[in-house]
Amino acid sequence: MKHRFQKEALSNVLVVRVRSTEPEPAVVSARRVDLLVETPDGLRLASRLAQLDQVSVRQPNLSFFI
Repeated sequence: MKHRFQKEALSNVLVVRVRSTEPEPAVVSARRVDLLVETPDGLRLASRLAQLDQVSVRQPNLSFFI
């Protein structure tokens, strides 16, 4: 299916979590590449790629959508 409008959006994301039980905050950074397409219902997210800046994330119980 061919879309009339297709645009790539680049974002930098920084997530900071502070817990009273931890001495330092947890910081996770990433680059996000979104592909937006125009549909009859408006703009929609066709795909999303999130590339973390760290090789491994050493934070227990950390779950979220980037």
